[in-house]
Parts: sequence; C-alpha cells; structure tokens
Amino acid sequence: MFFKSTYLSFRLKLLLSVFGVNLIVGAIIIFIAYNDIVNSQRDLIEQHISNLGTRLAEQLKPALDFDDKETVAEITDGILSNPDTESVFIWKVDPFRHLPEEDNQFPLPDTSVSMELFFGKEKSPSLQIN
Repeated sequence: MFFKSTYLSFRLKLLLSVFGVNLIVGAIIIFIAYNDIVNSQRDLIEQHISNLGTRLAEQLKPALDFDDKETVAEITDGILSNPDTESVFIWKVDPFRHLPEEDNQFPLPDTSVSMELFFGKEKSPSLQIN
C-alpha cells in the first residue's frame, strides 16, 4: 500500500521490509525471553521463601511449645543475618480456645482462632517487640 504509491527502488523496499520484519521478530523474542527470566526468578524467590519458612517452623516449634523467648530470639537473629530479611514476626495460634463453661456443660468451641504475637524483631534495634 505505502510502497505502491511511492516510487522506491526494489532494493529499498526489500531493505525496509526485512528491517521491519527483523524489528518485529526481535521484539517478540526479547519479550518472550524477558518473561521467562522474570518467571524463573520469581519461582526461585518463592522456593527460597518456602524453604526458609519450613526450616524456621521446624526450628521454632520446640521453643514455642515451651514459651522460650530466648531461643526464639537466637533463631530470629540468625534469620535476620540474611541480607534479604528485614523483620521476623511470630504468632502463636490457639485453635482450641473455648468459651467459659456453664453449669456442667461441655465447653463450646470458639469459632474464631486465637492469634497473639509471640515475638517480633526487626533489623533496627529500636523496633523490637517482646
């Protein structure tokens, strides 16, 4: 269309066509490669966070069972030594919290889950929560 109305040589038309096709194909390849790189990095980050959470849960379970805040502080100091970690907050969940008993009846379970902050620590020492 554009090429028919203008008087361009065959070589110039061929050169412009090849340049346009290369530009479009190159842009598509770059877009696909960029998406693959971003997705693979996202997967690595998610895997790292999942592994870190699993290891943290395994290490903290005994300390949480015995309400040992000193051990929790030591473990969180180790986690905070990672340059990618800014803060660690640990909640204790009590799914078996009950309402008060009334006249020899069985206690009714509370439908809400009791969550309380057990320990929290950030890299700056002024923001520690104990």
